[in-house]
Amino acid sequence: KKEKEKSQKPEQATENAKPQDKIDENPVKQKAKDYGAWAKQQLQSSGKPHKTASRLDLIDTKAFDGLSRKELLEYYTPSKFYSLSGKQRDALCQATVNEYLISHGCRPCPVGFMDMPVNDRCVYYGLYRPQYQEIFINDNLFNNIDTLSDQNNTNFPYQILSTLIHEATHHMQFSDIERGADNEKTRLIKRSMMNNQNNMSFSEYLAEADELDARNSALEYIREASYEAGAGRQNLMAFYNVQKNSEIKSPKKEVSKQVHSFFPDIYDNTFLSPSIESTSRMAANAKEMNEIIKGHFIAEHLQRRKRF
Repeated sequence: KKEKEKSQKPEQATENAKPQDKIDENPVKQKAKDYGAWAKQQLQSSGKPHKTASRLDLIDTKAFDGLSRKELLEYYTPSKFYSLSGKQRDALCQATVNEYLISHGCRPCPVGFMDMPVNDRCVYYGLYRPQYQEIFINDNLFNNIDTLSDQNNTNFPYQILSTLIHEATHHMQFSDIERGADNEKTRLIKRSMMNNQNNMSFSEYLAEADELDARNSALEYIREASYEAGAGRQNLMAFYNVQKNSEIKSPKKEVSKQVHSFFPDIYDNTFLSPSIESTSRMAANAKEMNEIIKGHFIAEHLQRRKRF
């Protein structure tokens, strides 16, 4: 079904072509490579800000132009999200990023889709590549969209939304880097971006200020959206709680109380109050989503081994 759909939209292949880069299975090392490539560009530009030309074009968002954030969010409710064609879904992702970045005074950047690692140890949801100023969502996630749709999985659409905001926040961090740091939080984030993260453990990587900022921004976006949402409000609140609970339990390296204060959606213990039914369903759907996404690739790998 996916291959048939792609063959029916040749114009998107050029509009949103996939780079052939091989993505490292270790996200810490991949991020270090991309940040290093960006830093090298800056050095080669003789101290002048380097204007990177994206390899991708902005996806045409005509179907979503003029919609408010509240109206865009309604498309992430399962009944609407799973009914979108692949081309419509891609345009929704771009429109969501456009609205978020423009609302923060930042120029939009292209959203692309690229095959990235998914296995029993690692699942990439997205990636920001500062050397190209491009956001990528893992195209392999959509291999399972028919199964997720059949299960009416409430978690998957909001996971895509959260990933878009996370990666768009990284874009804003790099867009702002030439500006002066006017407060301690901004200075902390900029220092973090300049660190060589190549040899960090995963727990150290999770506690880096630029990563904390991206995850906190995604949580903050979901929380604030739930206040004004119509359709999907209960699911947004439940998704926020599931994500926040995961953050609290994650193996992050401990940081100072001052850093805690900069990223309250990650570090404080304030949860939202969705219905019990929405909360339990979202938690079950989060687990189900991971099993479906990972299971597809594990089963495929085992099948290949049997053939040889």
